[in-house]
Amino acid sequence: MKAYFSATKKLVSVISLILIVHLPAGAWQQRGRQMGQRPEVTWPLENPTIKAAISVYGISSLTCPSDNYGADIVGNRAIGRTRLVWKVPGGEWTDATSDQLVSISVSPEKVVLGTPDDGRTLKLEQTYTLNEKGIDLDVVVTNTAGQGVRIGDMALGLPWQRPSGQNPEQIFERGFTKHHFISGAGSFVFFAKPSGDPPFIVVTPKKGTSLEYFDSQQGEYKVFMHSEVAGNLVPGGEWRMPHTGIDLGPAGGNDATVTYGFRFRWADSWDGVRQVLYEEGMLDVRVIPGMSLPSDLKALVSIHTVNDIESVTAEFPGETRIKYLGEKLPDHHVYEVEFRKLGENLLIVDCGDAGKTQLEFFSTEPVETLVKKRSAFLVNSQQHRDPTKWYNGLYSVYDWRTGVLRGPDDTDGYDGWWGYVLACDDPALGKAPYVAAKNVYYPDEKEIESVEYYLEHFVWNGLQRTDKDDPYPYGIYGVPNWKVSRDSVERAKISTSNLDRMKIWRSYDYPHVTMLYYHMYQIAKMYPDKVKYLDAAGYLEMAYQTAR
Repeated sequence: MKAYFSATKKLVSVISLILIVHLPAGAWQQRGRQMGQRPEVTWPLENPTIKAAISVYGISSLTCPSDNYGADIVGNRAIGRTRLVWKVPGGEWTDATSDQLVSISVSPEKVVLGTPDDGRTLKLEQTYTLNEKGIDLDVVVTNTAGQGVRIGDMALGLPWQRPSGQNPEQIFERGFTKHHFISGAGSFVFFAKPSGDPPFIVVTPKKGTSLEYFDSQQGEYKVFMHSEVAGNLVPGGEWRMPHTGIDLGPAGGNDATVTYGFRFRWADSWDGVRQVLYEEGMLDVRVIPGMSLPSDLKALVSIHTVNDIESVTAEFPGETRIKYLGEKLPDHHVYEVEFRKLGENLLIVDCGDAGKTQLEFFSTEPVETLVKKRSAFLVNSQQHRDPTKWYNGLYSVYDWRTGVLRGPDDTDGYDGWWGYVLACDDPALGKAPYVAAKNVYYPDEKEIESVEYYLEHFVWNGLQRTDKDDPYPYGIYGVPNWKVSRDSVERAKISTSNLDRMKIWRSYDYPHVTMLYYHMYQIAKMYPDKVKYLDAAGYLEMAYQTAR
């Protein structure tokens, strides 16, 4: 069984869906104005733990004094632009994004920015405050009108310096990748270098600020405190948190102002990120075996927090069992959880005044059932069987929306270079190794025959050069598919570069095919009567030569 789980672990992939929304430009937007430039005037905020420069656009530089590379999380756009979408009763939504503010007061410990005093309906003020742990950003929105205002969207821009270029140091030590958890009061965002080395910048909402949504448009990632407008513009799908708005009363009233806050801190390790979450009143959550959980397994959930946990409740209480196992270490609360309802399952962690956080699990059928059903579906619904086609034997992409097996002749828009989605690279080449891996442990003659058909008709002398080809025997052709890659005329229709070279360089295609041959070797060795194309020695030789 250990061997089974070891093999199936290789086969798991995760797809992240980013929702992208668009609103038309409004009164405060001046998108082109200096947004891609470093401002000339900045005000420093720095101490031994953090170093920042504040401009009228927000945080224009943010580095860690102890970082040997001096990596700056800020790219071409400042961090801290505030997006507001609002309307008066009976009016239309107005997009008011703070591209440029004016300085109100500046000191070595604090920079206060605000909108010009020009009679606008909503007044915005941003205060950047240096403290011993990092920098606080407090955002205050005030209604100056004599009537109420509805805020539909309230978001904070967090663009960052992405890995780019061809210089390894610039890519791995000076660029950053984003990680986020957007799920209520316990939300957070942190940025890590691709090298995995510290430091990491951690952004946490302060008490009273909750995040409910995110998007990325025009190259700027934003987290939303309110998303009533943006969230409801996305067609289809289901967002698992409410898209809220907020009403501000007329000027002068106690309800005419609303405040949101964030803290920026550097962490010196991965565990340091967790420690920051704990110290800032977030939830440091660990789940074993994971948040995608087979229905025949239990999960252990550890919640490390300074807050009092008033309750942990289920979205489907009648089909969920939650058992509190106690405080195993100081402030480490452990729960045992079982889900009987398949699909998405929320647990709501209520910390009283500190707010609520959603933990989203996904309950699946037992792993053995999933593995078998996935393999059967690939063989029965995702393989092309047509000797008249050059892609005979290919495992391609099944279109659930229309119930059609897509392929090179029926792309649904995946044309040109994008054809790799249907016939090559990770989306296509990972399928046959999966079926082969499953059949090492659960052999099925029909499925084994399907893989051998793929090898005989699509891979050998198609996707893969033969042992007789010179040069580069056993080479594997790359994107968008082997037929185009073998034909310089067809390749020229997609790309005009390197037409004099053989397109077999795509190195991460090779592990797929090597893995396929190796699992077929295992099948042939264990069940020699079930293979017809090659024997065990033949498959092992193919695995070796492909890897070599």
